[in-house]
Amino acid sequence: MRRNAHRRLLLYLGSAVTAVVLLTSALVGCGVTTSPSAAGAGPTSTNSPLPTATAHQPVVGGASLNGCGAQQAPANADTRGDVIVHGGGGQIAAGQAAPTTGLRRGQTLEVQLPAGFHWTLMKPIANTILTAAANNGWYDASLRSCIWRFTAAAIGSTSLQYAGRQVCAPGAKCPTFLLEEEINVTVHA
Repeated sequence: MRRNAHRRLLLYLGSAVTAVVLLTSALVGCGVTTSPSAAGAGPTSTNSPLPTATAHQPVVGGASLNGCGAQQAPANADTRGDVIVHGGGGQIAAGQAAPTTGLRRGQTLEVQLPAGFHWTLMKPIANTILTAAANNGWYDASLRSCIWRFTAAAIGSTSLQYAGRQVCAPGAKCPTFLLEEEINVTVHA
């Protein structure tokens, strides 16, 4: 008899614990947040759901969701270029030329563009002036950038023209615009 009473007590306690866990889980989404009122008369309270645990969403521009053409860095990725150009953020007024980047023959030009965009080199480069590295457009996690490297092979001038469209998380609304980046390069002796 004592054994049956003990089993019923354990069954009752197990059911009570399960009910508390379920009730707590149901109430986790409810919460009160405060924000300043428009008139500045102090905070106002509103009921709004608190963030709940969801599956890990990839970060745009991060390792799992970026617009870089190659995800694997080359063996010499730790060696930075002699001349580094950060692109993707500058705005040039209509009618103005893009700034010119200079380097000497034999130096390496490194172009870093934000990984939150899918970048395309729009026209072939003048291979006699710049030589493109293999595996160009690779993702650099420490910089969160897409990297292109070129070696200055001959004296002269050329232009690198990139177009970038924004990378968006799956299922997210994505704006439709194209970002253009032009980098003028002059190679000196």
